[in-house]
Amino acid sequence: MAWYKTGSVSVSNGSATVTGTGTAFVQNVKVGQEFRLEGGSVGYEITGVVGDTALTISPAYLGSSQSGQSYAVAPLVGFYQRAYDALEGAISQWSSMLDGPLAGRFGNGSAGQPAVSFEGETTLGWFRKAAGQLGAAVGGVQRVLLSSAALKIDVPITGSAVQSNATDTTAGCVLTTGAFGLGADAGILIGNLDTLYTSGFYYGFSASHASATPGDNPFPEYGGAFALICTNSPLGTVDGYVTQTAYNFGTNAKVKVRTISTAATGWSEWRELYNAETVLGTVSQDGGVPTGAVIERGSNANGEYVRFADGTQICTIAGLDFGSIKTNGSGTYAYPYTSDLVSVTWPAAFVGVPAASVNFTPDSVVGIAGRSITASPYQAPTATGWGSLRASKTNGDTTDFDVTGSVIATGRWF
Repeated sequence: MAWYKTGSVSVSNGSATVTGTGTAFVQNVKVGQEFRLEGGSVGYEITGVVGDTALTISPAYLGSSQSGQSYAVAPLVGFYQRAYDALEGAISQWSSMLDGPLAGRFGNGSAGQPAVSFEGETTLGWFRKAAGQLGAAVGGVQRVLLSSAALKIDVPITGSAVQSNATDTTAGCVLTTGAFGLGADAGILIGNLDTLYTSGFYYGFSASHASATPGDNPFPEYGGAFALICTNSPLGTVDGYVTQTAYNFGTNAKVKVRTISTAATGWSEWRELYNAETVLGTVSQDGGVPTGAVIERGSNANGEYVRFADGTQICTIAGLDFGSIKTNGSGTYAYPYTSDLVSVTWPAAFVGVPAASVNFTPDSVVGIAGRSITASPYQAPTATGWGSLRASKTNGDTTDFDVTGSVIATGRWF
């Protein structure tokens, strides 16, 4: 290895400082090498490289002071020189990293070049996106971003911490779209109504459908689909309840609800919740329990009727023509004036004899005496009608006029 001789030096007797001119000591001279003036017999150990133009030696210069003299630096050679160079380079590199990677501190990096990555995959790792933001990159693309405000994840989440299916009730699991029927195009198909206790949004098929949902079906008379919402409090507690609310799809928008509790031995009966679509319609019953609409109103050639879900029925017949009040009789107490006989059939039959009454109205204006009219039926009302009704004057007034009557009957349809 060549000796370093570039430039010239100046030395002073008794001084340990060597001053160079045109020298580059930093890159070419190392501590421990030998310094000597050209032609000199004494060599000096280099104890410090102060800069490109300054060295320190030991012992202090012994000769006479010199200026602009040629010199030479003898290098260390062989294994020791290489070891020295390697160690010096390592120390220099380590020193530059003392406040960085060696202290666990890294540059910001980026998604494309993470600050902390792996030898076999340098685009996989962590980076600092901004103040207070830690990013994770896979394939050079940000996939996760953590800050004090949020955790942003840009890949699908899977694994045991996520629901395995739409009805997975494992505690602590992250819910997915469609969990318990929420947010999906359709709810969850019910397996069995009587064993469904988990809250959620479901659907099933009415009892007359080819794929009728097992269990006590809320709509045995229909053949379409229905929606169901299940709500609950824990059945293991004293006050535990499950409520099922079923909504019939279709023109007859029926809504029914039932419950079960911890103390109960089974589900309650389905109870209909009435609305504007179902309060009016055909009333019905099963064993005295209403199963149809709340109010039913109808009419036919015999008159009008109203039926209520509790079994009450009211029939009204108006505009009955009884003819002249003086059709029969002589106006005496024994033979008062009377009209023709009229019979009626109820527009809807009763299950028993109803309470019935008849009211009369003169077809023309008459005096007080002439208006004294009463009913004079020959028969009592029956479950199907009332026969032989007639109007009768209660005094001997001879004023003649036609009479119109109306009948009302109140009873039960079951």
